Amino acid sequence: MRFLRTCDALGIRPSVFNLISAMAAAAAFAAGLFLCGGNVLDALGFALAGWYFAGFFLERSAAEVLARTNEQLGAFVSVFADRAAQGATMEEALAAGARVLDEGALSEHARLAVRQMTHHVAFADAAREFAQRVRRPVAALWAELAAKGREGGGDSAKALRLMSWFMHENERVTEELRGALGGYISLTAWMTATIPGALLIERLADPAMWHALVFHAGWFLTAACAAMAWLIRGLRNYAGMEADVVTMDV
Repeated sequence: MRFLRTCDALGIRPSVFNLISAMAAAAAFAAGLFLCGGNVLDALGFALAGWYFAGFFLERSAAEVLARTNEQLGAFVSVFADRAAQGATMEEALAAGARVLDEGALSEHARLAVRQMTHHVAFADAAREFAQRVRRPVAALWAELAAKGREGGGDSAKALRLMSWFMHENERVTEELRGALGGYISLTAWMTATIPGALLIERLADPAMWHALVFHAGWFLTAACAAMAWLIRGLRNYAGMEADVVTMDV
């Protein structure tokens, strides 16, 4: 599910995800052969690191896309709730919410919902179709609350304002989490980068030392390559730390 949700967030096919990972692994394998004196075992460690790094990069990219979507949805719900609380119709509130969205897929989905209503599509149907296109749980919750408000069921405006408050609080907590984990992730990434970087410097600046390390201390180099692959694999556990595609249902 994590794999499929990442592809869905990035708008790519699973085959493209695997192709990117395979290309990164192949490039890392070739670099490993060059840096490790043709040692296939060490080069395989580089290949694994390349595969995991590509997955980490793609999952982080998906996390950023979904984090921006969540931020935009928070602004949309906030404006919608405020207008509804001021006595505007649900149609007017939806149009106001659509105007605060940045250009992008989410904005286009909202404008499409507004256009549907001008063509006599019921508000509840337009809202639910908007939520289906956005494919986020919070959008589905908004659609149900807004539809109930349009149909006259319950205090929808109050529920929407409470929902907006929770979304902003969640965004604040997420920012704190990103700040706390960002340093660890950066440190780990730099640590793993020192292994190929150090080998390249030794090969170019001191071939004798490079030869001694590669051919006379191969066990140490193998352990270092394995550690590099393991550390990059561990980074993927933090790729979705913004409550993104890894933890949210589609």
